[in-house]
Amino acid sequence: MKTLSKILLLCAIFSLSVTIAKAKTVNIYVNKNIPQIAFAAGDIKQALENRNHTVAIKPLASLANAGRAAKVIVALQSDKTVIAQLKREQGIHLNTQLKEQAYALRTTGTKNDSYWAFGGDVNGAMYGGLALADYVKLYGLGVRYNESKTPYHKKRGIKYNIPLDSRTPSYDSDGDAAHTNVKNMWDFGFWQTYFDTLARHRYNVISFWNSHPFTSLVKVPEYPEAAVQDVMDYKGLVKKMAIEEKMQFWTRVFNYAKDRGFDIYWFNWNVYAYGAVGKYGIEDNPRNEPVKEYSRKSLYAFLKAYPQIDAFGVSAGEHFGGLKHIEREKWMRAVWGQALIDFKKDHPNRDLFFIHRFLMTGIEPIMEYFGDFPLPWDISFKYAVGHMYGYHKPDFIYRKGVMAGMDKYQKKTWLNIRNDDIFYFRWAGVDYARQYLTHFPEKDRYIRGYYMGSDGYVFGKTFTFNKKFSALNNKLEIDKHWFNFMLFGRLGYDPTISESYFVDHIQLRYPSIDARALYTAWGKASQIFPAITSTIARDNDAQWWIEACLSKQGFISIESLLRYPPQPGAPIQSIAQFVKKENQPGDFTTPLHQANKVRRLSADTLKLVAQLDGGKNIELQSLLLDIEAMGLAGLYYADKIDGAVYHHSGQKKKAIKSLESALAHWKKYVAVGSSQYIDQYTARHNPGGKNSGIKENKFSWQGSIKGAERDLEIAKQ
Repeated sequence: MKTLSKILLLCAIFSLSVTIAKAKTVNIYVNKNIPQIAFAAGDIKQALENRNHTVAIKPLASLANAGRAAKVIVALQSDKTVIAQLKREQGIHLNTQLKEQAYALRTTGTKNDSYWAFGGDVNGAMYGGLALADYVKLYGLGVRYNESKTPYHKKRGIKYNIPLDSRTPSYDSDGDAAHTNVKNMWDFGFWQTYFDTLARHRYNVISFWNSHPFTSLVKVPEYPEAAVQDVMDYKGLVKKMAIEEKMQFWTRVFNYAKDRGFDIYWFNWNVYAYGAVGKYGIEDNPRNEPVKEYSRKSLYAFLKAYPQIDAFGVSAGEHFGGLKHIEREKWMRAVWGQALIDFKKDHPNRDLFFIHRFLMTGIEPIMEYFGDFPLPWDISFKYAVGHMYGYHKPDFIYRKGVMAGMDKYQKKTWLNIRNDDIFYFRWAGVDYARQYLTHFPEKDRYIRGYYMGSDGYVFGKTFTFNKKFSALNNKLEIDKHWFNFMLFGRLGYDPTISESYFVDHIQLRYPSIDARALYTAWGKASQIFPAITSTIARDNDAQWWIEACLSKQGFISIESLLRYPPQPGAPIQSIAQFVKKENQPGDFTTPLHQANKVRRLSADTLKLVAQLDGGKNIELQSLLLDIEAMGLAGLYYADKIDGAVYHHSGQKKKAIKSLESALAHWKKYVAVGSSQYIDQYTARHNPGGKNSGIKENKFSWQGSIKGAERDLEIAKQ
């Protein structure tokens, strides 16, 4: 591999020398007053300069005087003067009518001197410019870029459980990820990099989720003392900030998000009143009358303070004081629904819509109180409940009655795609992501869009690396997991992107390695967790964390696996069905066959990653350890599934043999995982909070070995 690395390095040096020899002066013509286009132009400029070109950004109005010199143009299709200029150069026509978020790239000049990116709207122009910047990074100038793209999913979003303050937590902020990231939520530089990165990956929706955000974000005129002053994390004061300063800060953040093409949604849970409880007679109890009026006024003030907000979402919630479904709906219509109606009446030109989560309710109770709701509204459904890395066509949405309800009432839904599976390791399943995003049920008829994220983890800044890899801490999690976020954003926009494009991006990021070999090893590793979760999982996040083999109750034993069925929709027989010899359709596979599939994937992964060398690149070293860890985890789970089948079918010797092998693999897994990562509390696997005295549910790498040992003891008994 070292010889290959040298060859690749020599190729890179030769390529650079050719680029230097052919370096040009390139002018970029844009309307710098359009933030999205100016952002794309900045990326193009940086890409060209990295290839030794001399670059200047010039006003679009001066394009007519540009002549045939090398140039890049980013513009709207509606700009007739630019279209006319394109036609004058070799008679090239756009030949397409671009719609929302769509773009077209064209190249003119006998020496490929002019590169044009047109957008159907400002976001489309931005995506076209960013696509061109990508191509320049990967391939340089001298290539003809002629393509047209229209978004496959129009709304591609992120679900962000935001820990604003220890006094205004999200649901749930008990884990270390939330505790360490409070300070980052009040750092404007964090949000600049965050939205820049997500825009490059073609996301255009940010949904913030917090149990009760109002006290940290707005001063309600009728309840001034409810506002939470300063920023406090779980150790103490983070920043001195009056509520007025906080509002200025979030106005700036929201404006920046808009400048990167984002819609902004806020969700809350019910009934919480963090920061306001004990003031003005307010309690976080639905039977408390003051909390109703306070909540109405809070939402009204929030919408008034932030005109950038596009939507507000609610949940029938885990904290509704024992109210029945129909009573919950009545409460939400009288509180949140009325606030939206009142605001719209006073601000008729403001575009707003409402999202009602399907959690802990049903379509009939929702329609009883929101069927005649005068604002546009959708529902929102947890598409795979807590586990997006499982079967690529989960059918919860059919089993929960959502599809039937949408048919009956002509509604659409947002798909809440939850990652409560993978926090430590970098995942990169190109084929899986492509399949997942293209198998939503009748997307044009039923699906408004999707937002992807975690409930029990905050993808803010990294904090889990140990001392050896400490240089990787305090970076954005979306940069650590760059390939994952790239896949679910870019494939959501265009699921036809070629495999070679992603290989080229790997090569760009890790120039010293054989990118195709890394892509293959990483891809094999990324098939392992979905194959396992398809076979054994429980719906909710607190019941299944695959990296740690943890549920809310602790390490998942072979005994409890009898209650862990395949994901709904997956054509796999459960362990319980197999042991009881219950018949399944002929196309269903057995858990033992599935275990063998995982075993083969894992063996291939470990063989391939052993041939790769991270060299002196600490990020690449860390990534290769992640791939190795996923391979070892696969071997553990394959043996564990076998052991559970044999144990529950009374085959003691086979069970013991399988679980002895599983234990050996888990120890190796722990050794690799702990070689770079620290232990951590997670929100879902530490139910009492960090100071509750509950210690067994903190994930400990070394401590988890006891769980694997316990499985072996169970089999021996």
